[in-house]
Amino acid sequence: MLAVCCLLGGCSGQSKQMQEVLAFRAMLLGGGGCSFQAEVEAQYDAYHSTFLLQCQYDAAADTLDFTVLEPESIAGITGQIAQDRRTLSFSDLALEMELLAEETVSPVALPQIISQSWAKSYIASAGTDRDYLVAVFQNGYEDDTIKIETWFEQGLPVWADVWYEGDCQASVRITEFTVQK
Repeated sequence: MLAVCCLLGGCSGQSKQMQEVLAFRAMLLGGGGCSFQAEVEAQYDAYHSTFLLQCQYDAAADTLDFTVLEPESIAGITGQIAQDRRTLSFSDLALEMELLAEETVSPVALPQIISQSWAKSYIASAGTDRDYLVAVFQNGYEDDTIKIETWFEQGLPVWADVWYEGDCQASVRITEFTVQK
Protein backbone atom coordinates (compact mmCIF):
# COMPACT_ATOMS: atom_id res chain seq x y z
CA MET A 1 0.00 0.00 0.00
CA LEU A 2 2.83 2.40 0.82
CA ALA A 3 4.40 1.77 -2.60
CA VAL A 4 1.12 2.68 -4.34
CA CYS A 5 0.83 5.90 -2.30
CA CYS A 6 4.43 6.83 -3.14
CA LEU A 7 3.86 6.21 -6.84
CA LEU A 8 0.66 8.25 -6.89
CA GLY A 9 2.31 11.04 -4.94
CA GLY A 10 5.16 11.15 -7.45
CA CYS A 11 2.69 11.50 -10.33
CA SER A 12 1.07 14.56 -8.81
CA GLY A 13 4.30 16.54 -8.64
CA GLN A 14 4.81 19.34 -11.14
CA SER A 15 8.04 20.73 -12.47
CA LYS A 16 9.09 24.22 -11.48
CA GLN A 17 8.60 25.27 -15.11
CA MET A 18 5.05 23.88 -15.24
CA GLN A 19 4.26 25.73 -12.01
CA GLU A 20 5.51 28.97 -13.60
CA VAL A 21 3.28 28.45 -16.66
CA LEU A 22 0.29 27.74 -14.41
CA ALA A 23 1.08 30.88 -12.38
CA PHE A 24 1.07 32.90 -15.63
CA ARG A 25 -2.30 31.38 -16.57
CA ALA A 26 -3.73 32.22 -13.13
CA MET A 27 -2.49 35.81 -13.46
CA LEU A 28 -4.00 36.11 -16.95
CA LEU A 29 -7.37 34.71 -15.92
CA GLY A 30 -7.36 36.63 -12.63
CA GLY A 31 -6.92 39.86 -14.54
CA GLY A 32 -9.60 38.98 -17.08
CA GLY A 33 -7.28 39.13 -20.07
CA CYS A 34 -4.32 41.02 -21.46
CA SER A 35 -3.09 43.51 -24.02
CA PHE A 36 0.03 43.32 -26.15
CA GLN A 37 1.57 44.09 -29.50
CA ALA A 38 2.02 41.14 -31.83
CA GLU A 39 4.43 41.24 -34.74
CA VAL A 40 3.15 38.34 -36.83
CA GLU A 41 5.29 36.73 -39.51
CA ALA A 42 3.13 34.30 -41.47
CA GLN A 43 5.14 31.71 -43.38
CA TYR A 44 3.83 30.61 -46.75
CA ASP A 45 5.52 28.29 -49.24
CA ALA A 46 6.94 31.03 -51.47
CA TYR A 47 7.02 34.09 -49.18
CA HIS A 48 6.56 35.57 -45.70
CA SER A 49 4.06 38.23 -44.69
CA THR A 50 4.71 40.46 -41.66
CA PHE A 51 2.34 42.82 -39.88
CA LEU A 52 2.04 44.43 -36.44
CA LEU A 53 -1.16 44.35 -34.38
CA GLN A 54 -2.20 46.03 -31.14
CA CYS A 55 -4.23 43.35 -29.32
CA GLN A 56 -6.67 43.30 -26.41
CA TYR A 57 -7.73 39.80 -25.24
CA ASP A 58 -10.88 39.40 -23.11
CA ALA A 59 -10.54 36.06 -21.29
CA ALA A 60 -14.18 35.93 -20.14
CA ALA A 61 -15.63 36.48 -23.63
CA ASP A 62 -12.68 34.67 -25.25
CA THR A 63 -12.44 37.37 -27.91
CA LEU A 64 -9.60 39.52 -29.18
CA ASP A 65 -9.91 43.09 -30.45
CA PHE A 66 -7.13 44.26 -32.71
CA THR A 67 -5.84 47.29 -34.59
CA VAL A 68 -3.37 46.96 -37.44
CA LEU A 69 -0.35 49.19 -36.76
CA GLU A 70 1.90 48.12 -39.66
CA PRO A 71 2.38 48.00 -42.57
CA GLU A 72 1.35 51.57 -43.14
CA SER A 73 -0.77 50.61 -46.19
CA ILE A 74 -3.29 48.83 -43.93
CA ALA A 75 -2.66 50.65 -40.62
CA GLY A 76 -5.79 51.61 -38.70
CA ILE A 77 -7.93 48.64 -39.70
CA THR A 78 -9.67 47.34 -36.57
CA GLY A 79 -11.60 44.19 -35.85
CA GLN A 80 -12.56 41.44 -33.44
CA ILE A 81 -11.91 37.70 -33.51
CA ALA A 82 -14.50 35.50 -31.80
CA GLN A 83 -13.73 32.42 -29.73
CA ASP A 84 -14.45 30.09 -32.66
CA ARG A 85 -11.46 31.66 -34.50
CA ARG A 86 -13.54 31.72 -37.66
CA THR A 87 -15.63 34.82 -36.99
CA LEU A 88 -13.69 37.97 -37.82
CA SER A 89 -15.56 41.23 -37.82
CA PHE A 90 -14.08 44.48 -39.05
CA SER A 91 -15.14 48.02 -38.21
CA ASP A 92 -14.67 49.53 -41.69
CA LEU A 93 -12.35 47.69 -44.05
CA ALA A 94 -11.62 43.99 -44.26
CA LEU A 95 -8.27 42.29 -44.73
CA GLU A 96 -7.87 39.60 -47.33
CA MET A 97 -4.99 37.26 -46.51
CA GLU A 98 -3.97 33.81 -47.55
CA LEU A 99 -4.95 31.28 -44.89
CA LEU A 100 -2.57 29.06 -42.88
CA ALA A 101 -2.84 25.52 -41.47
CA GLU A 102 -4.38 23.96 -44.56
CA GLU A 103 -6.66 26.92 -45.21
CA THR A 104 -8.19 26.91 -41.71
CA VAL A 105 -6.63 29.89 -39.91
CA SER A 106 -6.33 33.56 -40.85
CA PRO A 107 -2.96 35.06 -39.84
CA VAL A 108 -4.77 37.96 -38.17
CA ALA A 109 -6.47 35.40 -35.86
CA LEU A 110 -3.16 34.07 -34.53
CA PRO A 111 -2.95 36.44 -31.52
CA GLN A 112 -6.42 35.26 -30.44
CA ILE A 113 -5.41 31.60 -30.81
CA ILE A 114 -2.25 32.28 -28.82
CA SER A 115 -4.12 34.17 -26.08
CA GLN A 116 -6.80 31.49 -25.90
CA SER A 117 -4.06 28.86 -25.58
CA TRP A 118 -2.47 30.67 -22.67
CA ALA A 119 -5.87 30.91 -20.95
CA LYS A 120 -7.26 27.42 -21.39
CA SER A 121 -5.48 25.00 -23.72
CA TYR A 122 -3.76 21.82 -22.63
CA ILE A 123 -0.18 22.48 -21.56
CA ALA A 124 1.73 19.70 -23.30
CA SER A 125 5.15 20.56 -21.86
CA ALA A 126 7.19 23.17 -20.03
CA GLY A 127 10.95 23.51 -19.78
CA THR A 128 13.81 25.92 -20.29
CA ASP A 129 15.87 27.06 -23.26
CA ARG A 130 18.82 29.13 -22.06
CA ASP A 131 17.29 32.00 -20.06
CA TYR A 132 13.73 31.42 -21.28
CA LEU A 133 10.86 29.38 -19.93
CA VAL A 134 9.29 27.55 -22.90
CA ALA A 135 5.78 26.06 -22.85
CA VAL A 136 3.89 24.15 -25.52
CA PHE A 137 0.11 24.59 -25.56
CA GLN A 138 -1.93 22.11 -27.58
CA ASN A 139 -5.22 22.99 -29.31
CA GLY A 140 -7.26 20.18 -30.84
CA TYR A 141 -6.57 16.51 -31.32
CA GLU A 142 -4.87 14.28 -33.87
CA ASP A 143 -4.89 15.80 -37.38
CA ASP A 144 -6.48 19.10 -36.35
CA THR A 145 -3.90 20.06 -33.72
CA ILE A 146 -2.39 23.53 -33.54
CA LYS A 147 0.51 23.84 -31.11
CA ILE A 148 1.63 27.13 -29.64
CA GLU A 149 5.23 27.14 -28.46
CA THR A 150 5.69 30.19 -26.22
CA TRP A 151 8.87 31.66 -24.79
CA PHE A 152 8.57 33.54 -21.49
CA GLU A 153 11.03 36.01 -20.00
CA GLN A 154 10.59 37.10 -16.38
CA GLY A 155 7.16 35.44 -16.30
CA LEU A 156 5.77 37.18 -19.41
CA PRO A 157 5.47 35.93 -23.02
CA VAL A 158 7.93 37.39 -25.54
CA TRP A 159 7.69 35.01 -28.52
CA ALA A 160 5.37 32.34 -29.88
CA ASP A 161 5.63 29.90 -32.78
CA VAL A 162 2.46 28.43 -34.24
CA TRP A 163 2.80 24.80 -35.43
CA TYR A 164 0.43 22.71 -37.52
CA GLU A 165 1.23 19.14 -38.62
CA GLY A 166 4.92 19.58 -37.80
CA ASP A 167 5.35 22.82 -39.80
CA CYS A 168 5.85 26.26 -38.31
CA GLN A 169 3.02 28.35 -39.75
CA ALA A 170 3.98 31.65 -38.13
CA SER A 171 6.18 33.34 -35.55
CA VAL A 172 4.90 36.10 -33.30
CA ARG A 173 7.07 38.55 -31.39
CA ILE A 174 5.17 39.79 -28.34
CA THR A 175 5.91 43.20 -26.83
CA GLU A 176 4.24 45.62 -24.41
CA PHE A 177 2.46 42.75 -22.64
CA THR A 178 0.24 43.75 -19.73
CA VAL A 179 -2.44 41.90 -17.77
CA GLN A 180 -5.77 43.68 -17.41
CA LYS A 181 -6.64 44.86 -13.93
